[in-house]
Amino acid sequence: MYDSYFEEMEIIFKHLDFLKRQKIRKDDLISAAYKLRDESIGPHELRVPPALELERLYKTMSTEEEGHLTFDEFQNLMFKATLEDD
Repeated sequence: MYDSYFEEMEIIFKHLDFLKRQKIRKDDLISAAYKLRDESIGPHELRVPPALELERLYKTMSTEEEGHLTFDEFQNLMFKATLEDD
C-alpha cells in the first residue's frame, strides 16, 4: 500500500514548492487537495486526503512558520490525514 506513497508525497511537495524554498504554503496545499479530489477533472493516481481534513489537522500542528510547511511537516500532515481517511 505504501510502496509509492512517499514518492507521491515528494512529487506533490516539489510541485507546490515552485519557489524552491524548501517549504510550501498551507493554502497552496489545500487548494491542490481540492483540485486533485475533484472528480469532474478526472481520475488521478495520487492519494490525496480531503482538503477539509488537511485544514483541520494543520490547526493542531506546531510549524516553524505560520501558514507554511517544511517537507517534514508536510509529510507528517499528509500521513496523519491519510491514516484518518482510510
